[in-house]
Amino acid sequence: MSATCAAIGVDLGARRVGLAGADPTGTIATPLRTLERRHPRFWSELEQACAERDCRLLVIGLPRRLDGSEGEAAATAR
Repeated sequence: MSATCAAIGVDLGARRVGLAGADPTGTIATPLRTLERRHPRFWSELEQACAERDCRLLVIGLPRRLDGSEGEAAATAR
């Protein structure tokens, strides 16, 4: 089975960043790993995850409040 995917989804948290890889059709996302956001190697680990799966697209999740408005977390993601 090929590790190639259409995209990696990024769930940006205050302390941790969750990564999920899409299948080649972009239909199903599978959890990949969690990165420590403040770790000195954060960017190199993110780059490595992209290289391992031959991804060219990162999709950053935009968190919203229950009422649909954007808060501080959305501003950070943007």
